[in-house]
Amino acid sequence: MADAEVEGAAAPTEEAAPVEEAPAEPAAEPAAEPAAEPAAEPAAEPAAEPAAEPAAEPAAEPESGCVQCLVINAGSSSLKYAVFTVISATEATAVVSGLVEKIGAETGRIVHENEGEEKLKIEMAIPDHKAGLMKVIELLTDPVTGKVKNPKDIKVVGHRVVHGGENFTKATVIDAGVIEAIEKAAALAPLHNPANLTGIAVAQALFPVPQVAVFDTAFHMTMPPESFLYAVPIELYEEDGIRRYGFHGSSYTYVQEATAKAIGIAPDKINLIVCHLGNGASMAAIKDGKCFDTTMGLTPLEGLVMGTRSGDVDPALHQHMAVAKSSSPGEFNALLNKKSGLLGLCGDSDMRNVSERAANGDEKAKNALGVFIHRIRKYLGAFLVALDGNVDAVVFTAGIGENSAEVRSLVCANLKPLGLEIDEAKNKAVSGITQIQSSSSTTKIMVTPTNEELSITVQSVAAAEIVIATPESEPVVVSAPTPESEEPAPVAVAEAPEEAKVAGSLYVEPISGRGTALVEVGLMYTLIKSGNKVGFFRPISNRADGQDTHCKLIKDVFGLEDDLETMSAIDFEPAMELFTNEKMDDFISVVIEKYEQYRKGKDFVFVSGVTLPQQSHDINVECCQAMGCPMLLVCSASKFGSPENTFQNVVVCKEECDSKQVEVCGVFVNRVKADVFTEFSEKVRLLLEEVNLKLCAALPAHPSLGAFRVQEIANKLGADILLGDVERFEVANFVIASGDVMRVCDECNRKPLPMVVVDASRTDIVLSLLLASQSHAQAKISGVLLTNAPALPAGFTEILKGIPDLVVPVITTQLLMYPCVETLRALSPTVTATSTKKLEFVERMFEDHVSYSFFEGMISPKATGDLTPKLFQYSIFSAARAKLQHIILPEGDDKRVVAAAGEIVKRGLARITILGKVDEVRGLASRLHIDLTGVDIIDPSISPDTPRYSEMLYEARKAKGMAMEKAEMLIKEDPNYYATMMMYDGIADGMVSGACHTTADTMRPALQIIKTAPGIPLVSSVFFMLLPQKVFIYGDCAINVAPNSEQLAFIAMSCAKTASAFGIKPRVALLSYATGSSGKGDQVDLVKAATAQAKEGMPESTNFIEGPLQFDAAVDPEVAKIKVKTHSEVAGQANVCVFPDLNTGNNAYKAVQQSSGCIAMGPIMQGLRMPVNDLSRGCTITDIVNTVVITCVQSIQSKQ
Repeated sequence: MADAEVEGAAAPTEEAAPVEEAPAEPAAEPAAEPAAEPAAEPAAEPAAEPAAEPAAEPAAEPESGCVQCLVINAGSSSLKYAVFTVISATEATAVVSGLVEKIGAETGRIVHENEGEEKLKIEMAIPDHKAGLMKVIELLTDPVTGKVKNPKDIKVVGHRVVHGGENFTKATVIDAGVIEAIEKAAALAPLHNPANLTGIAVAQALFPVPQVAVFDTAFHMTMPPESFLYAVPIELYEEDGIRRYGFHGSSYTYVQEATAKAIGIAPDKINLIVCHLGNGASMAAIKDGKCFDTTMGLTPLEGLVMGTRSGDVDPALHQHMAVAKSSSPGEFNALLNKKSGLLGLCGDSDMRNVSERAANGDEKAKNALGVFIHRIRKYLGAFLVALDGNVDAVVFTAGIGENSAEVRSLVCANLKPLGLEIDEAKNKAVSGITQIQSSSSTTKIMVTPTNEELSITVQSVAAAEIVIATPESEPVVVSAPTPESEEPAPVAVAEAPEEAKVAGSLYVEPISGRGTALVEVGLMYTLIKSGNKVGFFRPISNRADGQDTHCKLIKDVFGLEDDLETMSAIDFEPAMELFTNEKMDDFISVVIEKYEQYRKGKDFVFVSGVTLPQQSHDINVECCQAMGCPMLLVCSASKFGSPENTFQNVVVCKEECDSKQVEVCGVFVNRVKADVFTEFSEKVRLLLEEVNLKLCAALPAHPSLGAFRVQEIANKLGADILLGDVERFEVANFVIASGDVMRVCDECNRKPLPMVVVDASRTDIVLSLLLASQSHAQAKISGVLLTNAPALPAGFTEILKGIPDLVVPVITTQLLMYPCVETLRALSPTVTATSTKKLEFVERMFEDHVSYSFFEGMISPKATGDLTPKLFQYSIFSAARAKLQHIILPEGDDKRVVAAAGEIVKRGLARITILGKVDEVRGLASRLHIDLTGVDIIDPSISPDTPRYSEMLYEARKAKGMAMEKAEMLIKEDPNYYATMMMYDGIADGMVSGACHTTADTMRPALQIIKTAPGIPLVSSVFFMLLPQKVFIYGDCAINVAPNSEQLAFIAMSCAKTASAFGIKPRVALLSYATGSSGKGDQVDLVKAATAQAKEGMPESTNFIEGPLQFDAAVDPEVAKIKVKTHSEVAGQANVCVFPDLNTGNNAYKAVQQSSGCIAMGPIMQGLRMPVNDLSRGCTITDIVNTVVITCVQSIQSKQ
């Protein structure tokens, strides 16, 4: 198959595959027992009425129009973040919080917690604050787990800024002047201000709302001169601002107010000594609610001993180091800031480790702990004196202060003469704001957990003058002032400009040259959503035989009926001959003739422009002018580099278009680097507006868009496949392994999607790499390529094949290392219709970044009751994404289920909970390289909800003779029962099971507990048959063996309702071996009776239900004309086919699927109050994904 060149590529996802055989178990094990349940237990039974306990929407999900504040608190080696929903001027509720820690260390960690949900913990390399922040933004806006569903609800972003000098006495809206002041103060806070500026820059780019700086130093601006002046020449203060500033201001603000409230003293009257003890540590003396003194000074270096900072040292140490060690000022500054403190004293900056080592007798750790405690006690004594002994409370806060009972005890040891004594029992049982002093202590000793993020939120809302609606008032539109220097909001997806709204076609010119195949696919995905008949046409074929690779790609991917020869006007060589002989008019005549022939019968034609080494733009303009199409310019940011260069190239093309009266309807920018995406897009947008052009969309670059499938590499090299999934794994980089294994591992960590190329004799490297790839600390490799295949030791292949769950592909080539590497360097990424992962990735990317509204004015609406397969799939996936449902997958020990769960959450299709033993599920995922980020896992055997669910099940079934012991056993041991109770409890919206359970086992709990919907006496099933031209619904093919006429009527009505729920206008045919009155017999009579009952049950649809009909008369208009003598809305155009029994239906759907190769989605259960769907035990990952999406749509519809 010819390959189309691709610029750019796709994250590993499961390949699409036809749905496999439906479960045979209904015939062998008919669901007679469960099917009879509803009759014995009427749906109206109170105990089984889940509707009485509706599932609430997640509490943290903000309503449109609410006011949210994003807080970014970037520290020296960590980053805290939170999103608050603002309630009033002084109150806000956290909906998400998180911590990025160990920034710059070998392995960092992110702890992300949505309020009320399990913490998500991610270990990854976090080289700097920017990398950490970008990951945080990704988590916040994740379509599945993110709590910023509508970025417009973020009305203000508050930033902790460590140093503001003397310029700022309160929180301030950020403008260019504020940025400049923070930059100038960076020399005074080198570990913090740069990190703060990074947070500001990223947030400004992503959230075009007021950004507020909340300065740590502002709190301390009330210090009197005796506290803030150094005893140095006064000119240093007057001219250079050399003074003591203090830090941790947001923490002190919060702790002061919280402590005052807790002990009943007005905040402006309270006297406190606050010990903010963390990796960065300081203390403050607060007198009458204002800072009187603090330990930190000009920079955060002065004062207490900290994690990596020295605190107080002799100033002459600098001169001594310069002479004795030839230390430069920069080196000395780094020594005191990054290599001192606890780290310098004992080699560890983490107090938890220091404390443990000291307890075990480590002398260095004991000394470090001693120096740390002594320095706190020294300032404690000084501040007691500074406050004249009038102290309401000594307060411990921050990481160490809140969590280390040992540190608190050591600080306050033997201070009873000063009025301080700790009650050790209280000290070890701290929870929230807690008083821990003994009864004989005259001064309160307290632990007050800080909440700097909440403090920053309140101050930011006030500074930005955000108006908050209160319950007593009418809702007020939030009107936040935006600094004059701020630019308008970035726009990467835009509405169609008025001038673009012409009908019929769109000419797309890739002004960057070649490598546009995936862009064309993405645009086709967007266009195909219209439901109209869309064509794809190229003026010049890139092949000599008319088999244009781009046309072939589009034809195969979208199932176009057109012959390839008709999809292009002229082959490459004849076109070149015409150009050489300057016969442009002849060329245009050929193009127009073929184009007009091709567009007949189509609603819209996508014209893919010419890509030639020279004169491409001139040729495209001529063609576009002759066709009368608007032109969309597509350019690659990776080729043009800067926004300015991109703009200049667009302008050159536009000028030529203007000269020929060709309308440029917009610009589409591809492959924008992710780290500058918003800035780049916004700059291009502004530049284009200067020449009245619209930026229609921008797409980010992604490494896997330039990747190769391992199978492609094997094909190019003629390599043999030893083992592994060569179709699923993709390669974006090649790492040559010839030396130390750790060097190779490091290289793999730096390069995404790496394939390791190694000589076959180096089996030590191969085994080490495959072992390392199983580690959470090592990036997963995409494959191993063994060169010099004859050197492969005998028996090594068998060793590899014996490694359990090894899915990493290993391939071998006869080539030696050098010629192999040269061949690899010459490869170009390609895309074909079998590049499923790339194609799925592109579809998702276009859904995220390209607005279909741009094309709406170009395509005339087409009303139809039928859906094409592509439109059907798009519609159900879009519906699932629009209203995320919580679906339970009970079979956590099945690798297909685990893989599908990861894929579903990754694609933002549903919230997923897997049932199973947590360690085993995560272990299975790790072995199979499956990312379960965002997937919840519950072990029913140890779940805290198990006793409650056992009691609920017992109450629901005790009338049927179920004992409590039986209920407990079922909840713990049968995951289908636990999942069903989660639905009954309102926690979940649906369940998908059956990969390793029978249909009876899957459906029994639902029939017993959930029961059927009102008015529906039985459960039945359908298959969605995705045939080339449209989607059919076949029912019942999996549940009811031999329904009577009443049951068959209910099946028909359920099928019609299912069709409507999925956007298909139902035309229902009840099938038989005879049409109308042409045949006689019990089965024909049964279908006649069922048809009459169905019409009576759905009087509004009586003209769209018909039977008996033979299958050909139902679906073929020509046959219908012969066999059906009266007018019929159904005959010849049925889209819902109801089979008379299971034998007929099950065989029919299999026959159609196998003979046509179509996708069959199902079986999908219908008739329950809440959706429960049964999988085939031979299901694929794609089957599971599709079934979950359909379950989501069923759930959404059931709530309407």
